[in-house]
Amino acid sequence: MSLSDAAKARAEAAFKRKEEQARDGANAWAEYEAKSRAIAENMERLRALRLAKEAAARPHPQSSTVQSPSPNPALPPRPSPTARALRWNGTSAAEPSTNALRQARPNTSTNASYAQSNRGRRKRGAVS
Repeated sequence: MSLSDAAKARAEAAFKRKEEQARDGANAWAEYEAKSRAIAENMERLRALRLAKEAAARPHPQSSTVQSPSPNPALPPRPSPTARALRWNGTSAAEPSTNALRQARPNTSTNASYAQSNRGRRKRGAVS
């Protein structure tokens, strides 16, 4: 067997291998698409069953007019944010003081919070 015959045999083997891989790939892709279609059809079927079950469980209104829901009379009215802040500070709502309002919302841009946010960072100009 000469050198050209060996090269020709290797080339034919590589070609056959690539053809077989292409066929296997096409078959695998067809199986993948078939499984995807089956899953999608099953999901549609289950969704239709679920929606039918929910529709059957929902009570049907007797009258054709739509009524708006009434507010719950058992719940007390919610206090305003200022009244909540004053109650939190221990002052009465009748006498709001400027100091109480400041304490209700403290200033968060202090040097301490800035220092905490920069903790663990290198100083500027430091050589690594």
